[in-house]
Amino acid sequence: MLSQTKSVCEIWLGAMLFYVVYVSLPLAAQSLPAGLRGTDFQSWDELDALTRLSSHLDVTWIARVRLSTELPNPTHYIFGTDWNFGVRKNLVLTPSYYYDSYRAVGVSGHRHVPIFAITPIFTRGRLTLSDRNRFGGRFETNAAPSWFYRNRPSIDYRIGASQGGTSLFAWDEIFYFSKYGGWTRNRFAAGGRKAISERLTANLYYQREDNKAGTQPAHINTIALLVELRFR
Repeated sequence: MLSQTKSVCEIWLGAMLFYVVYVSLPLAAQSLPAGLRGTDFQSWDELDALTRLSSHLDVTWIARVRLSTELPNPTHYIFGTDWNFGVRKNLVLTPSYYYDSYRAVGVSGHRHVPIFAITPIFTRGRLTLSDRNRFGGRFETNAAPSWFYRNRPSIDYRIGASQGGTSLFAWDEIFYFSKYGGWTRNRFAAGGRKAISERLTANLYYQREDNKAGTQPAHINTIALLVELRFR
C-alpha cells in the first residue's frame, strides 16, 4: 500500500513538472490579443532548499523565475534566502535578502532587497491561520532607493490524517510602495500543497495580481509551481 501511494505521488509530481515544461513555457512565448494588452499570463517556477539548523531556526534558499506572454523573457528571476527564527510557538521572525533581475517593456535592471518579516501563526486542528508582515528596502540600478510594506494574511486547511501530507491554502497580499506613495498592488492566490516524501514537497497554485502603478501590466494571471527540497 505504501509503495502504491508513493507511486501515485511520483506520478502527480511528474504531471506538474510536465505542465511547467510543456505547457507554461510555450505559453510564455506567445502574445496576447490586442484587446488584452493590460493583462498578462505568467508562469512562476520556484525551487526552495530548506535546512533546519536548530529547533528554532530554519533556513530557506530560494531560486525563482517568471516567464511572461507580454514582457521580455525571463521577465524576472530571483535568488535569495530566508532565515526563519521561531521565537515562540505562534511567532516567527524572518530576516531575508533577495537579489533579483527584471525586464519589462523599455526598462531592465537589477536590485538588492533586504527584508524583515514578522509572522504570527495560529493553529487549531486542521486549520492554520497566519499573517505575514514584511518591511523591506529596494536598492536598484536605475532608481533611487525606496522602501515597501507587504501584508499577507493566509489560511491553510490540512486534508487527511498526516500532519504534513496534503493541504489547501489561500492568501491575499497588499503592497505599499514608498516609490509610488500608496497601496498600489494586490495579490490573491489559491492552491494546494502535497508532501511527496519527508524531503520533497510540491505546491501548485493560481495567483492574480493587480497593479495601479509601475512598469508591470495592470493585471497578471499566474500559474505557479513551487518545489521544496528539505536537506535536514
